[in-house]
Amino acid sequence: MEEAGFRFRVVAIRFEETQPSHLRGKEIAEFLAAGKSASWDKPLAPGQVLITADTIVWCHDENLGKPADDAEAIRFLRKLSGCRHEVITGICLRDSKKEMILSVTTGVTFRELSDDEIEYYVSNYRPLDKAGAYGIQEWIGLRGITTIEGSYYNVVGMPVSELYTALLHFTGNEIGHKTGYETASETGKESGHEPGSETGYEPGKETSSKTVKESGHEPAREIRHETGHKSGNATGNETRNKTRNKTRNI
Repeated sequence: MEEAGFRFRVVAIRFEETQPSHLRGKEIAEFLAAGKSASWDKPLAPGQVLITADTIVWCHDENLGKPADDAEAIRFLRKLSGCRHEVITGICLRDSKKEMILSVTTGVTFRELSDDEIEYYVSNYRPLDKAGAYGIQEWIGLRGITTIEGSYYNVVGMPVSELYTALLHFTGNEIGHKTGYETASETGKESGHEPGSETGYEPGKETSSKTVKESGHEPAREIRHETGHKSGNATGNETRNKTRNKTRNI
């Protein structure tokens, strides 16, 4: 984000990453991003934007979060082996008057991975902080991923281009030094990997958002963001070009 020209302040948010059992796919990512925002209990000053996010890996109707231990990491990677899955990042933008929730989906396919490769990766790269138990930019991603449909940076942890576009819309197409908006983002989302208006992104880079709505809650209500298969929180400190988490923890 810094390389994309963003200036922001990262803040920590206490939030338990659990969700109702009936939610599926992008619904989970959006729910978690909004929940992190709601957990921010400090008021937002005029011109501040809070960005919170969460990235999940959705495979065969199962949410592969951050593995609890090596055994679960190995199970996740065996499930991902030879299969297409979705890396979904939910993002919540909030200021003192309104909020927007959106999600970005990237399709990722692994070739068949041997048990030796999986065990080597887990033992040497310790992907316990990554959703789906892998980092696309690491050894297993370089050797094992055959196809990416959509945003690579979404899989790394934060779909920066889509976030920037959302911020333009959220702030009325005036962003950066002109508006005096500040952005804050949560620490957290790591690679590994979802309301607003339709953005019109084509499939494979699927982006969905709900319409920006006036927020009736008190200023000190929510905010946070994550990136990569990771999640993170932050609050607005000057909007520049777009927003979890940070490197995605998959």
